[in-house]
Formats: sequence, C-alpha cells, structure tokens
Amino acid sequence: MRNKAAVVTLFMFSVCSILPTVYSQQTNWATLVTIRDLTDNTVLRKDQPLLAGHSINVTVSINIPFTQAFSRFDVTLDRSMQIMGSQYWYVITANYGGYDPMGFTPGSKTITFKQVQGQLDLYVLLAIPQEVTISDQAGLKLHFAKQNYEIITVSVTGGSKVGNLTVIISDSSIEAYLNVYAQKSSLMPSGKIDKAYSAFVSSVLQQAQEFFNLGFPDKATNLVNIISVDAFPAPPNTMLTTLLVAAAIGLAVLCIVSVVMLLRSRTSSEYGRSVIGGVQKELAGIEVTAAQYDKALSDRLRALREKLGEAT
Repeated sequence: MRNKAAVVTLFMFSVCSILPTVYSQQTNWATLVTIRDLTDNTVLRKDQPLLAGHSINVTVSINIPFTQAFSRFDVTLDRSMQIMGSQYWYVITANYGGYDPMGFTPGSKTITFKQVQGQLDLYVLLAIPQEVTISDQAGLKLHFAKQNYEIITVSVTGGSKVGNLTVIISDSSIEAYLNVYAQKSSLMPSGKIDKAYSAFVSSVLQQAQEFFNLGFPDKATNLVNIISVDAFPAPPNTMLTTLLVAAAIGLAVLCIVSVVMLLRSRTSSEYGRSVIGGVQKELAGIEVTAAQYDKALSDRLRALREKLGEAT
C-alpha cells in the first residue's frame, strides 16, 4: 500500500508539473490595446489595416498567468519591421516583477523578461516597409494585402509560443481601389444609376476586380472610375449605351495591353504564364460584351487573345 501511495503521489506531481506548460500553449498571453497611425495621426480600430510605408505605435498587454522559476519569455517584433528613432520598445508598467531595467534592450526586436505572474504593458514604435505588400513576380511589382500578419510574438524558454498579435497590412493603392470600388458598386443599388445600365456596370466592376486580384490595384482603380453618375442619364438610349460600352471596352483593353507589354519579355516564367492566362480569360469576357455592339471590335479582341496564347 505504501508503494502504491508513493506511485500515486509521483503521478499527481508529474501531472501538476506539466499543467503550466499545457496552459501556456492554450492561452494567448498577448492582447492588443491600441494602434495609432503616426503618419496620419489617427487611432485605428482593431479590424482596420495598417498601411505599408506608415509609422505605427502599437500598445500591447502581456498577461503572464503563472510564475515559473528560471523561465523567461521573449517578446519579438516581426523582423521585417523598421525602427523609428533610437529604439523599438517602451515599458509602461515599470513595476512588473519580471522587468529588469539593467537587462532591457529596447533597440532590439526581441526583448526578454523573467516569467513572473502579472501584467506587462508595452508599446512599440515601428515603420512598416513599403515592400511588405509588394510581390516581385517576373519583374512586376504586384500589390497584395497581408491577412493575419503576425507582427508580435511571445515565446517562453524552450521556444514554445504562448502569444501573438496578428494584423492586416495593406497599402495606399490597395485601399484607394477598395474605397472607390465600394463607392461605385453602391451607385446602382442606391438608385443613383438607372438599372438599365446593370449589365454594363457589372461588367466594369468585374473587370476591375480581375485586375485587382492579379495585383494591379492602380489599373483596377482607373477602370472602375469610368463609372460616374453624370455619365449615366436616365432613361438611357441605345446610342449612349453603345458609346459607354465601347469606352469601357477600350479602357479595359488599354489596361490589358499595358500588362502584356510588361510581361512580353518575361513570359518564360511560370508566373508570367499564369498572369497571361488570366488576361486571356479577361479578354474572352470582353469579347462577349463587344460582340453585342461591334463585331469588328470583337474580332480584333479575339485576335489579340490568340496572339497572347502564342506567347506562352
């Protein structure tokens, strides 16, 4: 019985000794408090994107659920972020039990503290490089927003991650397109543009979205901007509709041709072939619309699409 009791005691001690580790893995120690865009001097909502090229102040609260002797934890800023001024980190709760001012290295992207139960509040000043949202594919500068971007991580001795902060990182060209797209797509539902233009407006919005998805927000913005209340008087007439469609097709083709020119010397790359494939699909869609108004224009679009096929 004595041996059995000793085994049970040893088992209970072992279970208890691993509980902090299990708990730490199931809990996010890091909580976002505030984000301020210093470039625009605005406080961002937690669901708002951070903009590449801007300076940012992020305040974070680290809640340490238990004390563990001889253990430390690291708070690390994403390595691509840039410094503002002379240091990144500033401690708000200087009375936190695990904070050692003598060992604090605020100019490093990683700062270390003793693991003492309590709350540690920090803020970090950083600059987001413009390149974060830019992907260089086949020599093209493509813009894509970063979703769930892990900007800060917290890890304990041994490397186990116990917390993180994720954000959305966008840029001015992406946000400009999204704002214009939202504005233009609301004109018809709000009655500012007659529903008789539905097919035309939907076609332009779809074409713009295709360019945006390919990583060309500026070209997408130029295309969607042709949707204007002043250009759509009610009730519409056939001649006006034809002219508007022709204008939309012409602008879309100009955008496509500019993309093709950029890719012309780079079509040997896998990405170049994939983008050209997307352009061909877009041209096929425009052909269908053009055929309803001008067969000659539709034929020229088909010839352009076939020529693109030869390039791949």
